[in-house]
Amino acid sequence: GKNDGAALSYMGVCKVREKHRRIDIKAYPGCQEAFATMYFTGSAHFNRSMRSFCKRAGLTLTDAGLALVTRGRDGKN
Repeated sequence: GKNDGAALSYMGVCKVREKHRRIDIKAYPGCQEAFATMYFTGSAHFNRSMRSFCKRAGLTLTDAGLALVTRGRDGKN
């Protein structure tokens, strides 16, 4: 079906060698591949540093992309 550019997600459980494991599978559109790869393969410190750098530049960074921060009338995101 139509997905409007959002990642498709599956969260479940599988059994491997008699142990249950949680699995999360995400499929991103090609235009979001770089952001998703950076998010899921970078360390927690790297991801926090990148988001902080972007925030100082008036941007927001997620696993789906990079965007300008927009503020509502109350001055909040």
